[in-house]
Amino acid sequence: MHTVKRSLQELCKMNNLDLTISILSYNTKNLLRDCLNSIYQNAGEYRFEVIVVDNDSKDRSVEMVEKEFSSVRLIRNRENVGFSRANNQAIKKSKGRYILLLNSDTVVISDALTEMIHFMDTHPEAGVVGGKVFRPDLTAQASTRGSLDIRTLFISFFGLKSLVPPVHRGFVVKLLGPLLGKTVRSYVDYYEDENNPVLVDEVSGVCFCVRREVVEQVGLLDENFFMYYEDTDWSARIREKGWKLYILPEASIIHYVQQSVKKAFDKTFVARCKGICYYFKKYRDRRAILALKMIITSALLLRIFFFSIYYPFVKRERRDGVKGKLKGYWEVIKFIVQEFPFCT
Repeated sequence: MHTVKRSLQELCKMNNLDLTISILSYNTKNLLRDCLNSIYQNAGEYRFEVIVVDNDSKDRSVEMVEKEFSSVRLIRNRENVGFSRANNQAIKKSKGRYILLLNSDTVVISDALTEMIHFMDTHPEAGVVGGKVFRPDLTAQASTRGSLDIRTLFISFFGLKSLVPPVHRGFVVKLLGPLLGKTVRSYVDYYEDENNPVLVDEVSGVCFCVRREVVEQVGLLDENFFMYYEDTDWSARIREKGWKLYILPEASIIHYVQQSVKKAFDKTFVARCKGICYYFKKYRDRRAILALKMIITSALLLRIFFFSIYYPFVKRERRDGVKGKLKGYWEVIKFIVQEFPFCT
């Protein structure tokens, strides 16, 4: 008896599914419910499946999914395995021609799913497409950051972006565009064109629709990234294989930013910084790595200095939040000095 090996693409054609939606769940029960409802209410004509991977939530998210969404395929982890590993679990079990990574704290608007699938069907050069992301107040949120760059990280860690209100960023980009460079322009101003697909260097993992053929060619998410910048890494690897990445303004979603992590600032901030360091170690030279370490340590020492002065004047109910930030800052500095030393 012969065993016939079929590619994932062939298996998907047999299953006749257009889209697999992978949702990572971690203590966002009510938001997850809203997300799933929005998917089923706006599914459109395409065939799809939803896989929820729960990273050991303590808020009865799993029980809610089992009770209210019987068609959802549920993967239960006994620990928090991070973003990359959890989504990889779903990808390995997926059956769709396209795979959409979607945050649990999002709401799909109207025909966003249909628009993304149609775009991918009619643009064979597109390896990835992301939707246009809005905050709950319907102001635009970044769906792309551009490649990780020393200049953008300097802006981020020293808080310079907050000096320019969102309503004025387009004007700043037009005024200083040639001086800022492409990467900084994309970081400051999210969307170059409100009406047409935008070619980008990176698509955010908040809403990341990837062609199955791309996954087979490029590989899964890098599980060395626990949380943050795994989407940046995946985007870079996909571009290296010649695929194009787009943001599609017609596909809109609302994102309730970082709801699953906002109560644990110290842990998430440390994970973010470790992700940046790993990315630079993977892609950048020694000079860039040294510059990164200097930016992070100097910015965090400056924050610690100001928070130490500010702390006695903080209201009692907000002091735990300040302590969490200080703890996170010190842990990152310790990581850079001990585990990611300046001499490497």
